[in-house]
Amino acid sequence: MGTKVELWAMDVMRFTKEEKQYLLNLSRRAIEEYLKNKNILEEIPPFEKLFQKAACFVTLKINNHLRGCVGHLLAFQPLYKDVIENSINAAFLDSRFRPLTLEEFKDVKISISILSTPREFKFKTKEELIAKLEKEKPGVILVSGHAKATYLPAVWEEVKNAEEFMCSLALKAGIYAFDWQVPEKVRIFLYTAVTL
Repeated sequence: MGTKVELWAMDVMRFTKEEKQYLLNLSRRAIEEYLKNKNILEEIPPFEKLFQKAACFVTLKINNHLRGCVGHLLAFQPLYKDVIENSINAAFLDSRFRPLTLEEFKDVKISISILSTPREFKFKTKEELIAKLEKEKPGVILVSGHAKATYLPAVWEEVKNAEEFMCSLALKAGIYAFDWQVPEKVRIFLYTAVTL
């Protein structure tokens, strides 16, 4: 079991303190530039690692309440560009919220989750899946036909257990709350994330 964890989590990127700070500042500046000038921030990062392709989610909160969260599950562009794009989308294009205002911007707390490559976890029983989730508390992608939804690893801090996590994720995907328990009905992909 330990080897499997290492294999699916091994491609998580590691960052220095300076790289982390740079990405968080980049996110804030991207939002500010779009807010004030309707421009996409043009930037050449000083760190080579940030040119690697990586997928990220940008989460915005105000007073600990979600204010936007948008991202990509699969890497297709350099990390710094993914941060810029998802920062703007989280602030202005998350369909659950109205666009961020200048007044709100002052109070926004930004976090960035950089994802490992999702790997499918095949399970035979509900208990097997629950044991895996309870032990590792990964990010989860739930796919059922055309329905699809994800929860970042950070969501584990807000739920009591794996069953609640998965029922909520199923409803988010638009399927019945307990469909995730039936291996024939769903596909489960797991990933880890580095959160800045």
